[in-house]
Amino acid sequence: QYGKVSPPYTVTVPYPRTRDQVEAKGSGELLSAGNERQFTADVVSGRTVDWQVSGPCEKVSTNKNTLKVRAINGVGTCVISAWVGRDSSWFEAGSEIRFDVVRALDTISLSGIMQSLQAGKFMDVRATTNSGRGVTWGVGSGCSFKSLGINRIRVKAETGTGSCSVSASLDQTSWWNGATFETQQVLSLVPEKIAMVSTAKLLQRKSLVLSFKTVTGRSVSFRSTGLCTVKRLSSSKFEVSSRYTSGACTITASFAANSATTAASSKLSVKLQGRLSSG
Repeated sequence: QYGKVSPPYTVTVPYPRTRDQVEAKGSGELLSAGNERQFTADVVSGRTVDWQVSGPCEKVSTNKNTLKVRAINGVGTCVISAWVGRDSSWFEAGSEIRFDVVRALDTISLSGIMQSLQAGKFMDVRATTNSGRGVTWGVGSGCSFKSLGINRIRVKAETGTGSCSVSASLDQTSWWNGATFETQQVLSLVPEKIAMVSTAKLLQRKSLVLSFKTVTGRSVSFRSTGLCTVKRLSSSKFEVSSRYTSGACTITASFAANSATTAASSKLSVKLQGRLSSG
């Protein structure tokens, strides 16, 4: 009826949700494979975000609104997302950061290279890489090599003139870039010499057998001036003879330079003498 007060009743009015805001913070610069990066999230509501990682990256650790990721290879784009869902008080919100991942930088350094390597001699060369990967070796003309194990070789100079290249290389992978290091090894001739006596006496038209020696065992040629004759007997002996009993002769031992050694020569002065006096 008009003027009568009705019984009380309750009307529930929902509390309005508040707009939330998330700001992901961290570098968007290039990240090399194998390296880590940290991100944080500021949230207006103070809630804890849900981190999502996609692309060539993986989660390393999370601590509430802090995330650490690692690039797991060097190809692609990583997307880091921080999200909070809708609840009775707040709307959902999110933020993301994108960055490209690149291959890690690999380098090669060589140790053991000599200032000069003599023909027939060896040098041991070692390669060091950032990644620890095994290199592929190569040497140029004038040298040869054999492996001594991972990243180690023994280089031999096959000649003593010019130079030969020594190179080490790494292939590119999804994680590492490729790399090459090359150097020129100077080659040199082995310094030769002929060792023998420098003076001798030849008595009463008899022959004289003498010794000689070279550094590398090269074959030696002998020649004589007119009063004597000379003959090589072996790789270390030669014979001098003469039909004269006075005067002198000079014996020259020599050989020319070749691809391994320098030239060398040596001289022997022989005094010719008749019967010794009894006085």
